[in-house]
Amino acid sequence: MKQTKASFYLKITSLFIISLSTLNSAKTEFSLGLENIPDEFIEKIKHARIGLITNQTGKDQSGNRNIDILRAKHLNLTAILVPEHGLDGTIPAGQEVLNTVDKKTGIPIVSLYKEETRGKDITKDILKDLDVLIFDIQDSGTRHYTYVSTMFDTLKAAGKFGISYIILDRPNPLGHLMEGPLVDATLHSFVSIAPIPLRHAMTIGELGWFFNKHLIEKQAKLHVIKMNGYNRTYGLKDTPFTMLSPNIASLKSCHGYSFLGLLSAMNPVDVGLTTDQAFQIILLPERISLSKAQWKELRRILKKYDIQSAPYKRYHSKNKETYTGLKLKISNINNVHSFMLSLDIMDFFKKAQLQCSFAPIFDKLTGTKAVRLYLQGTMNRKILTHKINTNLKAFLTKVKPLLMYDPIPQPVFMS
Repeated sequence: MKQTKASFYLKITSLFIISLSTLNSAKTEFSLGLENIPDEFIEKIKHARIGLITNQTGKDQSGNRNIDILRAKHLNLTAILVPEHGLDGTIPAGQEVLNTVDKKTGIPIVSLYKEETRGKDITKDILKDLDVLIFDIQDSGTRHYTYVSTMFDTLKAAGKFGISYIILDRPNPLGHLMEGPLVDATLHSFVSIAPIPLRHAMTIGELGWFFNKHLIEKQAKLHVIKMNGYNRTYGLKDTPFTMLSPNIASLKSCHGYSFLGLLSAMNPVDVGLTTDQAFQIILLPERISLSKAQWKELRRILKKYDIQSAPYKRYHSKNKETYTGLKLKISNINNVHSFMLSLDIMDFFKKAQLQCSFAPIFDKLTGTKAVRLYLQGTMNRKILTHKINTNLKAFLTKVKPLLMYDPIPQPVFMS
């Protein structure tokens, strides 16, 4: 007998009040949400029409695709919905992703990163014939990475159209530090989708709870499959790293992106985009390069944040000139205060009288005009500090009841 959507909701509602910590208490080793789905849960959704929101990061610790894992559990994957960079993560940043088909399974691939969908409300037509959405994508830990935005938009649509939403939780690769500005109401965009800190210290599942409770008008029927054995300070620890995107192909680049992402929107600073050193270098055109003493000072600033550096040079084929500067080595991301380091580097360039221009996206990446105004000398440092610290403290207080893992994020306040 064909199951109605209403009866399906009744069958799975009970699972939404089951404590997964109780279900998983017998397990001691670390496991991803994907590896931690209770059999009882699978049984309840096995007849649902499922849309899986994922990409190349949706794998277990042995490298098996979530698509194949869920199908092996006899779940009915009706569609695969993909974010920026596509299912395999190789499409360049900002480039439209087209609809296609998964070659292995023949399941339709629906793009969530096209002109008509990017940064816009997701229409009912995209989610037609679906009872459940499952989200399983590795986040970068930084707010302006668009996988968070895709989760926000699909969760919002799930609430609007009465579709159940399941998040398979994954680690935050940046550990337990929470810092940086929140997003001002006037700067909401696809790279600043919600008022959360620049480095948010939360898992994608915790963000889902926050979005659903505080930011989405019509809440979705949300359920998060927790990780087991996860400690917030671990980052990815021993979990294998899968390329997030062409410019974040390694954990080194992911860590560097946490503070160099902002500098990528400042000209003429080069952080190695489109190279295998993306977000691992800080370079300037040789024609306007700093003195040896100035580069030494920048190395001292980096060392203060437990980052080692060495001279580095490359030929910029697009600009047809040589760039010189530093290659960075981050030993422990938990020792790096990403936003403060970004600000210190920008302050250093300002004192060195480097003529920098800000790309239009800079304010959206930071989430506020205040940082640019401070660097341009039209906002007092004390005002900037008060704004950021006040908002950060209020956010942490608001989100604490929704956190699922220890320890509580450690806020890094400006001084």
